[in-house]
Amino acid sequence: MGRRRTTTTDPDALVAEVGAFAGPDGPDVVLDATGVPAVLDTALHLVRAGGTVVAVGLTSAAGPVHTGLLAAKEVAVLGSSCCTGAEFATAAALVGRRAGAVAALPVRRVALADAVSALSGHGTDDVVKTLVDVTV
Repeated sequence: MGRRRTTTTDPDALVAEVGAFAGPDGPDVVLDATGVPAVLDTALHLVRAGGTVVAVGLTSAAGPVHTGLLAAKEVAVLGSSCCTGAEFATAAALVGRRAGAVAALPVRRVALADAVSALSGHGTDDVVKTLVDVTV
């Protein structure tokens, strides 16, 4: 079916939007890059039986998950990271030691509605990170 994106953060609207393009069974794969604990539970509800949920977003927060869905739907849940735990700890320590330099890096904040364009490479070339703010 190809890749699709959603643009809503309202849970009921999200279910309707995903159902419109993935059908009543849900998508094969749901990727959660938010790090918001409740979104993982939403992803479990959205993915088709036998599908896969990939958690990419980083957080230290815990949240509720309907674990019965894992067995009932036979869902695979994968975590994905760009580095090992030791590498991440080294990077976090470096950021802590160089907070002033990190704060000076060109970071762009965009609204969720502008995320696709911003993350597709449109915009300024000197930006080192784009943060998508889902609250605006």
